[in-house]
Amino acid sequence: LAFHQAIGLWLISTAIGRRLVVRMPHDDVYPSLWVMLLASSTLYAKTTALTLGRQMLRCVASELLLPDTTTPEALIESLSKSAQRGMVIDEASGLMAASERDYMAGTLELYMRMYDCPPEYTRMTKGNGLTRIEAGYVPLLAASTPALMKRHLKNDRLWASGWWARFGILVPPADRAPFRESQYVDRDQKSELISTLARMRSRLDRVPPAALDVIVERDAMDAWKAFDKEARYDRQFDLPHNLRAAYGRAPAHALKIATCLAATDWPNSEHAPRIHLHNIERGIEIARAWLDGAEQALITCETEGDKETEKVRRALIQAGGNWLPLREIVRIAHVTAKEAENVLTGLEAIEEIEVRETKLNNGQTRIEARWLAGLGVEQPL
Repeated sequence: LAFHQAIGLWLISTAIGRRLVVRMPHDDVYPSLWVMLLASSTLYAKTTALTLGRQMLRCVASELLLPDTTTPEALIESLSKSAQRGMVIDEASGLMAASERDYMAGTLELYMRMYDCPPEYTRMTKGNGLTRIEAGYVPLLAASTPALMKRHLKNDRLWASGWWARFGILVPPADRAPFRESQYVDRDQKSELISTLARMRSRLDRVPPAALDVIVERDAMDAWKAFDKEARYDRQFDLPHNLRAAYGRAPAHALKIATCLAATDWPNSEHAPRIHLHNIERGIEIARAWLDGAEQALITCETEGDKETEKVRRALIQAGGNWLPLREIVRIAHVTAKEAENVLTGLEAIEEIEVRETKLNNGQTRIEARWLAGLGVEQPL
């Protein structure tokens, strides 16, 4: 449920674009949101949730969606044409691993600049020379597994730089959730949300190019200030160093979420959305849940999913770069075929392995994988 809630907020954030702003003394706060779904494969249906969010955004306005994968140069070129678009990354570990390669240098820094919604950003590219991006605004929706993100979540530099602090990280609760049968999406509810987003977007299309100033009611601002002091001051003295930035950005998350909620409640009689106390209270509640998710992510990445991934990695490394059939991986690693396939998909996304399908004489297909040597990948313990 938390996954779908966060994707709904991402949809609203993307539909708004850079056209609503809360003027704060320290900065202008635009409602651009980054969301990371972090859970094991299959059980929590991350890809299904992402696909639903992507489909609904296309129903509202397909031009609001950036390409799924891209190099920094291609991303800059795309943003130079239209810089207010959302992006969906089905396997975030692929982006993280690619950013470490020479040809992807500066990738994460570019994303972080877009998160900050700069009025103008220029960068030199090989293909197009000096390229200018105007009114940057890129809400990001991504997903991965704890095993594949372990190395990146434990990277102190990524926490210190504010990369992880910019995300609302969602991790399933430790307790096993009750089984729920697959259900058809209620078409009326789906259509209602799409209609709400379309009406809001149409209304924003009629405003001047400059962003509308969102009004924050006095009691809402008082509640936000209390949370701001708690997160950016009171809690800072007893936090692990890699969570301090996440707490520091939590008040901004709460304000952005409240802006999204206020935009969907925007009365026709009002010139601009108005953040009421119930909007900011809900924003703070969700921001707190995202902080819990960041803390849980650091714990989960140490345990959940590691055993299967490391056993498959070890089997492939021991094969010395030779192709290993899926059934051999299953036998050596002592995992199920489904577990092995999920791990192979993730390792292929971060380019640690190569996977191929071979047609056999009997017409069946055999899946094979091999370790890609020479990438400087950390060896399993």
